[in-house]
Amino acid sequence: MTDDYAYNSAGFDKGFSIQLLKVKEFDKGGKPKIFDSDSLRADLNYSSDGKIKNKLWFYKDNENYYWTYDLRERYKTLPLKFEKGKWYLLWSSTFNSGLANANSHRFFIHIDSIGKFNVFEIIQQLNL
Repeated sequence: MTDDYAYNSAGFDKGFSIQLLKVKEFDKGGKPKIFDSDSLRADLNYSSDGKIKNKLWFYKDNENYYWTYDLRERYKTLPLKFEKGKWYLLWSSTFNSGLANANSHRFFIHIDSIGKFNVFEIIQQLNL
């Protein structure tokens, strides 16, 4: 993942979601530990038409995909801008892996004070 696109070798048959986080507490490694996820959210949805893509752009049109903002109107590009000093969460059921999807992959995105785009993968073992 970069500040321009998200990539998954298996493709994004379910799209993905990005949400701004209100961080209340950080862990020892400096990543969000406790946060509210009730703030603004954008979802990239697959229209079920055409080829499933494995690279999806944030600020370019993704043919056969569309964005929704807080589950409302449709947009061709990500309807929010990544801001310095903010934390975001990106997730999709497409990122689940392992036997019976026993691992869940999510990503924290942080834009630091100089504008650098940082990505931290979180792998969670699911108890099935």
